[in-house]
Amino acid sequence: SQLAFEALSIEGSLLSPEWLGRLAQLDAGQQSESDYRVPRGLNLRDEIGRYWRIAQAHWRDLETGRARGADPAALAVRFVTALLGDVLGFASLVASAPVEREGRVFPIGRVALGGRVPVVIAPAALGLDTPSALFGEGGRRRSAFGLVQEFLNAADEALWGIACDGLTLRLLRDNASLTRPAWVEADLARIFQEERYADFAALWLLLHETRFGRADQASAECPLEAWRIAGREQGTRARANLRRGVEEALLALGQGFVSHPDNVALRAALSDRALSPQDLFQQLFRLVYRLIFLLTAEERGVLHAPDAPDAARALYDEGYSLRRLRERSVRRSAHDRYGDLWAGLCIVFRAVGHGEARLGLTALGGLFAPAQCPDLDAAKVQNQALLRAVFQLSWMVEEGSLARVNWRDMGPEELGSVYESLLELVPQVALEQRRFSFATGDETRGNARKTSGSYYTPDSLVQVLLDSALEPVVAAAIAANPSDPVEALLSLSVVDPACGSGHFLLATARRLAAHVARLTANGTPSAAEYRHALRQVVGRCIYGVDLNPMALELCRVSLWMEAVEPGLALSFLDSHLQVGNALLGATPELMEKGIPDAAWEPIEGDDRKVASALKKRNKSEAKGQQGFEALWSKPAANEVDEVVHAVEALEKSPDADLEAVEKRAAQWEAIRASEAFRHQRFVADAWCAAFVWPKTGEGPVLDAAPTNGLWRQIRDGRGHAPALTTETVRALTVQYRFFHWHLAFPQVFKRGGFDVVLGNPPWERVKLQEQEFFASRNEAIAGATNAAARKRLIAALPQTDEGLWKAWCEASREAEGQSHFVRQSARFPLCGKGDVNTYPLFAEHNRALMGPLGRAGFIVPTGIATDEGTSAFLRAIVERRQFQQIVSFENEGTSFGNVNNRQSFCLLTISMSPVSKTRMIFNVNQPLPTDAGPLDFELSPDDFSLFNPNTANCPTFRTRRDAEINRGVYQRAGILWRTDDEKGNAWGLRFMRLFDMANDSGLFRSRAELEAAGWTLDRNHFRRGEEEMLPLFEAKMAHLFDHRFGTYEGATQAHYNKGFLPRFTDGDHQDRNRLVLPDSWVESKEVNARLEGRDARDWFLGWRDITRRTEMRTVVACIIPKAAIGHTMPLMFSDAAPALVAMLYANLCSFVLDYTARQKVGGAHLTYNYLKQLPVLPPSTYSAKAPWSLAMTLCDWMLPRVIELTYTAWDLEAFAADVGHHGPPFRWDPARRELLRAELDAAFFHLYGLSPGDVAYVMETFPIVKR
Repeated sequence: SQLAFEALSIEGSLLSPEWLGRLAQLDAGQQSESDYRVPRGLNLRDEIGRYWRIAQAHWRDLETGRARGADPAALAVRFVTALLGDVLGFASLVASAPVEREGRVFPIGRVALGGRVPVVIAPAALGLDTPSALFGEGGRRRSAFGLVQEFLNAADEALWGIACDGLTLRLLRDNASLTRPAWVEADLARIFQEERYADFAALWLLLHETRFGRADQASAECPLEAWRIAGREQGTRARANLRRGVEEALLALGQGFVSHPDNVALRAALSDRALSPQDLFQQLFRLVYRLIFLLTAEERGVLHAPDAPDAARALYDEGYSLRRLRERSVRRSAHDRYGDLWAGLCIVFRAVGHGEARLGLTALGGLFAPAQCPDLDAAKVQNQALLRAVFQLSWMVEEGSLARVNWRDMGPEELGSVYESLLELVPQVALEQRRFSFATGDETRGNARKTSGSYYTPDSLVQVLLDSALEPVVAAAIAANPSDPVEALLSLSVVDPACGSGHFLLATARRLAAHVARLTANGTPSAAEYRHALRQVVGRCIYGVDLNPMALELCRVSLWMEAVEPGLALSFLDSHLQVGNALLGATPELMEKGIPDAAWEPIEGDDRKVASALKKRNKSEAKGQQGFEALWSKPAANEVDEVVHAVEALEKSPDADLEAVEKRAAQWEAIRASEAFRHQRFVADAWCAAFVWPKTGEGPVLDAAPTNGLWRQIRDGRGHAPALTTETVRALTVQYRFFHWHLAFPQVFKRGGFDVVLGNPPWERVKLQEQEFFASRNEAIAGATNAAARKRLIAALPQTDEGLWKAWCEASREAEGQSHFVRQSARFPLCGKGDVNTYPLFAEHNRALMGPLGRAGFIVPTGIATDEGTSAFLRAIVERRQFQQIVSFENEGTSFGNVNNRQSFCLLTISMSPVSKTRMIFNVNQPLPTDAGPLDFELSPDDFSLFNPNTANCPTFRTRRDAEINRGVYQRAGILWRTDDEKGNAWGLRFMRLFDMANDSGLFRSRAELEAAGWTLDRNHFRRGEEEMLPLFEAKMAHLFDHRFGTYEGATQAHYNKGFLPRFTDGDHQDRNRLVLPDSWVESKEVNARLEGRDARDWFLGWRDITRRTEMRTVVACIIPKAAIGHTMPLMFSDAAPALVAMLYANLCSFVLDYTARQKVGGAHLTYNYLKQLPVLPPSTYSAKAPWSLAMTLCDWMLPRVIELTYTAWDLEAFAADVGHHGPPFRWDPARRELLRAELDAAFFHLYGLSPGDVAYVMETFPIVKR
């Protein structure tokens, strides 16, 4: 997008150029005459003309004063106050004494609108970026711009401000990160000297006092803020167009190169597979990012060194710039079949890569190095293809007109969204037709993104994590090194172990660079100082790893684009950004113990006998080596030191020019090729390979397996590994992408680890998902009716599709190999259990990466702190006082559009420095809580033991008041079942799941199947002679005090799509003979066999497993007739008498218990451990007298109410009899039932000791009650 006003400029996307254009056209909203306080009967445009003449008069006075040598400070004050007061409507502008905020002094000078608009006036022509004692405090100097910015960041009442020295005026906004400066700037000298009326009109419409709101409004309530937000929303829409543009550019270039008649060598390479379609795509990707880099660098004015001659700049601009191609791309006549534009562009690439004095270009190397696009650089492409690509990258069609893409202010948000789309593309080359294309259909959408585990993170969340994880480390480093704080910051190491496009790393680099630049400048830094600091930080502090090479490619390009410094080469980043699987690798501590016997357990495709033999061999070799460990000469320590010293020398080497950068690259290659590094790498690779070694058949592969004897021989340098061992280890290393952190970044681990670990790691199950795998390969398998049917189709693949069977087996083995390593390597002792997901593995891994005083901040599902499967991790960080902070988001329709909105997620911060309390904020449903207020509370390690003594995981209180109410409830009631106490199971409970809906689906029979086989439906059972089929009861068929809640009778596809069943009406409920119908039935003898030894009763107490705290109710328990029960409704069996079980049931159905459950359930399942740790009253409670009816025990008072609510149909006659009621079922009367439930709820509130105020508060938390 192009800014139409040459005397106005926008920095840092404060407002978009498009929005400024709309503003000038009076099309931005809130722009009527009355909005600008123009009197009725007058025209806004006419008034601007009048103010233009007034402003010109004031400008003439300023120029006269400067010519006479008047005092610059007084001159500027007189002119700026007149400009604001007489021209821009600032009637409220007044002088201000220095303002103190957060212990700091800000000599603002003037404020408007009661303090909400600070105005700083610098002496005429001083410059807004020049540090001066006028604006500083103590011995520290500030610039006028820096003073306004720092004040806005510190003062809650002020959001927008103005800095002006008479010649230049800047509009600023609160910009707490203080990384990329952001402002709208007006060159007043050009406006008045060149009589730029259009620029003045836009400035007047933007800066009129009414644009800042009123003194009695909140600071965010003003047209400026509304325009900024609207512009950002428009930018979101523009990003979607940009994604399409980049895709079209790649397509145009790909087709252009593949189809050009002279590119015989390129097509031959593709035909011979010397160049794969993916390799070609990678080069096209780099070419597009060369174009984007040049477009961005040209617009930001950072391509040329500051001392580049004007003639050279002009020659580049007029004959070689991307701007020239951009303007030409609009003209259809230029889209011809010649190739001169590509030839000229190749000259530019070489000039930017190696330097070209005649064009004023310093050598950048990096992205422009010859090795980046070798096949394309040697090929040809016609002008029409190149210009089509440039057009797609440079222009967007908006509302029927062309708008220029604003690469100057493009941030990580835009680049990240482009990256998402690139990962989805699957290139295809048809050589006979000379056609390049991208695969279409479901198999590409989200596929690469899924398999690469890459996700894009909203910037607001990144900034919160930087506040909690990076800033304390920065503060500590500065405090510990007062003599050289800059070097202390540049010595920090920050890593994202799944960095994707580098959003976290970019944001970190900006934040760190801002600190470095401020310290270097001893105040507000200039743009040049900030850019120099940014290049230093990117080159020294930033580290990243990713599984996907394209992700790392973009991360590198993004860092280069952000940190390019005029006159200097692009930094060498290869040693800091590396490809690999961050989770699959060895550590020195693990290798010290040798290869564990469990490594040789069989996985998919292995022969069990062979695996057993290797395991025995491994075990015996380990025993045989125990006494000799100290005798062998181990070169490991010396080799590691050699590598560390070499990398440290590399880190200290200069990188200012291309020669130095190339020397660094050569040093890095030498390190990687050194005998010491290669040996250490092979030892670690072989250790990992043991877990996934092919264990089939006898012979060479078996003999070559790196069991303890051979592996230690390799480790200790006693001879070379057999050729087959070497070959197999290398193949497995390539397949699994083993990554050994201590070898990749030895200089970091010499210091104990990283100072800061950040990221948003992938949230994927490691186990191969059948439906996901076959979705793009075989629709019949993916769409099978149930798991049993799917498995039958998969088993038939050797006969029906041998190629797909082979692919399935290979993918299954690889996934199982990863799971096997995670579970058996001892690298993940806390989270490497069960059906493994990557996010808890990354959480444990991030913790292991931290140095002695490090912090880690990352985004994961909230289940990391609340779920049963991750309780060991949480217990560890709580007990070791490392749990710093958690901010949990509900994800309801905002921050992560691509994540299931039932998936809550959190920002978790952990610290190696002990913390006394954990800061917690839960249930946030906005992108960023600006003021958490009552949401913000703290828990101590003792609190975790009170609320969750079994698992020590995290309760999820909504507010501070919730935490206090729950603390009282738990102190009175304890929990349902304390597992570390022999007497902790007062109810004598046992839990059970009867039938797994997937694994047991072979036992289920449909109504059609049964009727065809001669069975007869009797109410909701099927009978055939003496045989009986029981209904398969599912959780969604039951609700509180209602075992007839949902039925499959009358269910349609629409019901199934929405995940619920048709419900019984009040009329249905009043028919005591009418029962719900299931989808399937199971033989009664199968049910009885599973219940053997459990319980003789003909009724069950169960609960819904699938839930979440934002539903109407979280604990949904129900007494149901004996049936086959699906696993989504677990059952509890109690040793207590039936009447007491009815009390337990009533307690589970109470509002107060549900309220406490809402504070705990972080995931989507009410698991055994959640239930065990709910504050359920013990059985002894009910033998006491009812406080409100002393003639009765609590049980006597409650039981009739529970029976009447529960026994509403004949199929629960057995329950009624067991609790002493022998009459017919009770009539379903909604009003009566509401009264009975209210009485029970009131009783439980009393028993738990809640005050009337607390009761009202608790009831307000339930959506159904609020309505």
